[in-house]
Formats: sequence, C-alpha cells, structure tokens
Amino acid sequence: MLDAPPPEPAPTEPTPTIVVVGTRLREDALALPLSVDRLGADELHGHRPQVSLAEALAGVPGVQARDRQNFAQDVQLSMRGFGARASFGLRGVRLIVDGIPATMPDGQGQLSHVDIGAARRVEVLRGPFSALYGHSSGGVIVVDSEDPQAAPEGGAALAAGSHGLRTAHVQAEGGSPTLAASARLAGLRTDGARTHSAAERTVAQMRLAWQPGGDDPASDRVVLHAQHFRLPLAQDPLGLTRAQFEADPQGADPAALAFDTRKTVAQTQAGLTWTRPLTGAHRLSAMAYAGQRQTLQFQAIPVAPQENPQHPGGVIDLSRRYHGADLRWTWDGRSAGRTLSWSAGLAADVLDEHRRGHENFVGETLGVRGALRRDERNRATTLDPYVQASWQPDPRWRVDAGLRHSRVRVSSDDRYVRPDNGDDSGRVGFAALLPALAVGYRIAPHLHAYGAVGRGFETPTLNELAYRSDGSAG
Repeated sequence: MLDAPPPEPAPTEPTPTIVVVGTRLREDALALPLSVDRLGADELHGHRPQVSLAEALAGVPGVQARDRQNFAQDVQLSMRGFGARASFGLRGVRLIVDGIPATMPDGQGQLSHVDIGAARRVEVLRGPFSALYGHSSGGVIVVDSEDPQAAPEGGAALAAGSHGLRTAHVQAEGGSPTLAASARLAGLRTDGARTHSAAERTVAQMRLAWQPGGDDPASDRVVLHAQHFRLPLAQDPLGLTRAQFEADPQGADPAALAFDTRKTVAQTQAGLTWTRPLTGAHRLSAMAYAGQRQTLQFQAIPVAPQENPQHPGGVIDLSRRYHGADLRWTWDGRSAGRTLSWSAGLAADVLDEHRRGHENFVGETLGVRGALRRDERNRATTLDPYVQASWQPDPRWRVDAGLRHSRVRVSSDDRYVRPDNGDDSGRVGFAALLPALAVGYRIAPHLHAYGAVGRGFETPTLNELAYRSDGSAG
C-alpha cells in the first residue's frame, strides 16, 4: 500500500511592512537606523476612554506621559529624559499633529488639543533628529488622521464613566476619487475625581483631500486640515500635602477654593499640504499652517507676594498667534546601481505672543481679574535650511545622514513700565549647525543593528524668559 503524499504546506502570509512617514522619507520601519514605535487605530482606540494622548503612549519604551487627571495642567511628556524639565506640556520634544507643529518655535508645546479618537496612526521616533526637525527635538511624535475616503460613511458614539465622565462624538466622510471630505465633532464632560476638578472640552475638525487626477499617482495632491479646540472649564484642585491627602484624598487645597483656580483655552488652527510629483523620481512638497490660542488661567498666589511692584500677578492672560511653512524637494532613485534618496528643504516658523498678567483679587474678593501687572509682546522665529540622505551600498547596509542649520531669534517688548518696574525689553539669538549620521546593518530579515550619532541644542522658551528665579517678571 502506497503512503499518501504529504499535504502541501499552507501558504504563509507575508509580514506586513510598516511604513514610517515621520522621517519625511517614507521608509520601512524595520530598515530605519533608529528606534520607532508605530501605533495603529486598534492600539489607540481599543478599550480606551480616548481622553488623552497619554493613554496610547503609556507603554512606549523611553516615553513618560504624566497625566495628572487635571485638565488645567496639561499632560507632561518626556522622552529619554528630554522634556523632563517642563512642569507641564512639551519641552524638548517635537509633536506634529496632521502636519501642524504642536511644538512652537521656542521649543514649548501643548497636547491638550489632540483628539486621540480621530487619530489613525501615531509614530514615536527616538534618536538624534535635530537634523530633521531643528532645535529642541530630542524626540519626535507624529499624530496623523486618515485622509477622507470617497465612500460615504458615518458614525456616532456615547460613553459614560465614573466621576460624571461623559464623552460623545459624531463623524462622517465621503466624496469622490477627486475630492473627499471628513468631519468630526467630539465632546467631553467630567465632574472630576476630586473636589473642584470639573472640566468640559470640545474638539471639532475637518479634513479635505483634493487630487485632480483621481487615482493617478502622478497627480498633484492637496490636503487641508482645520481644527477648533475649546476648553471652557478646567478647574484646578492643586496639589495636596501628605496630611491633606490622608484627611481627604479627593479633596482640594483650600487655596484652590478660595481663589477659584481654573483655566480656559480656545484654539483654532489650519494647515495645508501640497505634493507634486515631478519628472523622474523627483517630488516637491509644501506645507503651510497658521493658528491662534487664547489662555486665561487663575492661580492661587496669595495677595501679599503680589504687593511687590515687580510681581506679574496671579492671573495669566495669554494670546498666541503662530504660523509657518516648509518647502521640500525629494528624489528617490538609484546611484551607482544602489538605492539613494535625497531630501532638501527650508522651514520657517513664527510665534507672536501677547502676555498679560493681572492681580487675582479686587479688594477683598478673591479669584477675579484685578489690576494689570504685566503687559508685553514677545516673538520667537526660526529659519532652518536642511538636507538629508539615505543610501544603501548593498542590500544589507544602509547609511543615513542629515545636516541642518537652525537659527532661533527671541525678542520681548515690555509695555508695562513703571517707576518701580523697569523696562524688561530685550532680544537674543541662537544658531547652530546640526549634523546627524546613522549606519544600519541587516543581520537577518527581521533583525537589524544600527548606530547613530547627532548634535542638537535647546533654546529658552518664552515661558522661561517670562520669569526670573526670584519669582518676579522679566
């Protein structure tokens, strides 16, 4: 009796290639000579309340996202130590949301406007990226929403949780292969886990994609993204001493109640990206963005310290306008029979800030806006030409290099000048040449080794320049 022939092995599914866009040269993540984590929609949304970006970043190596569960104090993000000096928000880490920088030209930024429910991809890049993104870029986080699809689709969701948490969103998309649009509206309301910690938040955004050639890869492509973020209420219960915590873990500091510590924010921004394939393997890309952010915050600074004529007061009234552009040329081809990619460009960013301070009392009434104590116009600008290249001399080796000249200028025009409060106007500039070099070797199809070195620098933020070590303004 003849043995039956062995069954043919089932075909194996090829391992999907994860393409990274944060390097500005679309690449396979495993082939890149740097540390990359890419989070997809399932990791971002699955079984999560989708309240903060910190939820998704909690398990990423080298990243610390400190969420205080306090909407008046933004999530503090650090990466491999970069950003650890910031008491809140971003410092030394670049955040790009749908092509729009959330890290301002002075190196400081916020995460509060990120709608994690709308994100379809988050890339975390750790390594020497100053050649790519300029100063204050010890790490890079890129958050992208999916481009709208032609097929009509919509959805809505409601969720509720403890401490009065309620979230809701509605979204829709559709169009044609030439022009498609998507829109999303999301809201959140919570009473907070502690006394005096209620918050409300609304994020509305739309995305428009236009490709006159339809599915033709040689066609121009234009994507418009616009967003409005509103935080009309964010109470701040402040921190507790050990004794206060043991007496009432859900309580608020008495000063928070006395001064009604709180914060309101309104932000509107828009960005436009344009890509044009040129002859051969050449491609031209351009990005432009603009926005404004209004912040009003009441702090629990006692009345006595504000008697110092140089004290900036206990109410922060901050208005910021920002805009920028990035023009980039890319060539993907072969040189001497080997793969070679080039990218060169020029980036410029501008931040104009009107910073005012007021007393947080009027007479015996606390927690209200009082007399003016600070009035200044500040500006931070950057102008950076850059070039980067990737070369594979053979299928196993890969060499990446980049060079950027970063120039940062900061100025302040003090408009609150009194006999006992001098003129704190001034300006300062910083410039540096920022190189980066990396070499990678493919040991096996799914095992790569690399080494990278780069040079970067950080500049003072406008917030750091606004206060002296003795607590006074200037």
